[in-house]
Amino acid sequence: MKWTAFKAYDWATFCHVVERRENTTGWKSSSLNYDGEGWTGTTDLAENIDLMRKGWPEGTARIVAGVTALAAAQDDMAPQWAMDVCGAFPDVGAYIAGEVEHMHNPSMDAPAAPILRLFVPGSNSASVEPWEIENFGIALLTLIDSLERDGRQIELVWQMTALPTKPARKGSTKRVSAGLPPTSVQVELKRAGDQMDLDRLAYAIAHPAMLRRSCFAVMEQFYEFADLGSTFGAPLDYPEEAKEPDALYIPRLCPDLYDLSTPATALASIRRRVEL
Repeated sequence: MKWTAFKAYDWATFCHVVERRENTTGWKSSSLNYDGEGWTGTTDLAENIDLMRKGWPEGTARIVAGVTALAAAQDDMAPQWAMDVCGAFPDVGAYIAGEVEHMHNPSMDAPAAPILRLFVPGSNSASVEPWEIENFGIALLTLIDSLERDGRQIELVWQMTALPTKPARKGSTKRVSAGLPPTSVQVELKRAGDQMDLDRLAYAIAHPAMLRRSCFAVMEQFYEFADLGSTFGAPLDYPEEAKEPDALYIPRLCPDLYDLSTPATALASIRRRVEL
């Protein structure tokens, strides 16, 4: 697969590259803007870095509450798990209630759980509202929680894929394909067997700044991403020829693909588009 630009990081390295943006030059400065709070959910890159590193307490609480309510409404049958201070994944209700033993653990004689590598979309249209991203995030985390309760080990990768664009004609605000291969940024959020870090996942999957501050901050430092153009390209599903065998890819976040009115409608939309 040929890419115009491609970067893949673990979480720690991704955070380091984002932080580096404050002291480096770039081909664009969108991540540094002070006037995008309504669109990014943050006043500037420094506030975003604080959320990325230290967590998003009020958001995490909302996400956990949303997952708890949505999971309770699902009909999926789950195996029995023991509760402990550490384990495979959290019981979101126990977590929000402040219980010390809020992690699910399978019994020691349980068979090894199959591993599912899940790619969640970081690409979203500029028209997608922050509350819609949050609803989508709640739906995704509910799906992940359901899959792990069903006995699967989830490896979780956030991926942004975009197609380079150019003005349709001189002076036009309409943009069309630049005729170049796509670009992608990937961030590993969770490996199989890792505990689910709720603060990290809430920020990465349900906060608009993951793309609109952090990912932009990374791309701005590498001039090969400049081919995306002034709007950072057009959101794109991950190319079929580049997909890993047996991995699951959630389609890009665009209003024409999902009903984002509520977490429940978002989850129903995801389930219609993904074979589990």
